[in-house]
Amino acid sequence: CLSHYAFSQDVILNSKEDASSFLGAYFSPFSETIGAGLNNGWYNTAKPHKLGGFDVSLTLNLVSFSEENQYFNVNDLEHFTSQSNETPTIIGSGESTSITYDNGEGISGTFTMPEQDFEIPSIPIPTLNAGIGLIKGTEI
Repeated sequence: CLSHYAFSQDVILNSKEDASSFLGAYFSPFSETIGAGLNNGWYNTAKPHKLGGFDVSLTLNLVSFSEENQYFNVNDLEHFTSQSNETPTIIGSGESTSITYDNGEGISGTFTMPEQDFEIPSIPIPTLNAGIGLIKGTEI
């Protein structure tokens, strides 16, 4: 949902670990920052509502991505090499990069990362909080 184009390339990776390490380096800055953003906005009064009392609140947290999370170095990953030290993550922008995969056991291939001409500096995260009072000073 974040891109205008979809690309498909035929690259056979030798193991799930290799695929996980590459995709983790590409996607993890986005998911880790969103996860941290979801932890914001969880502050409400500790006083429970009376029976039938309720409240609903909506907060909007702005999660910003740091500069270091917008790029990763493919050469730091095992079995992957590139002439470029900076490859954009899903939230970064940059030119296409040619990446070579070689597992050392005869399986190898080259693929090109797509050019990303957009950068995501921040994302708003809405948080809805609702509570209703129950009996004996409890609420849900």
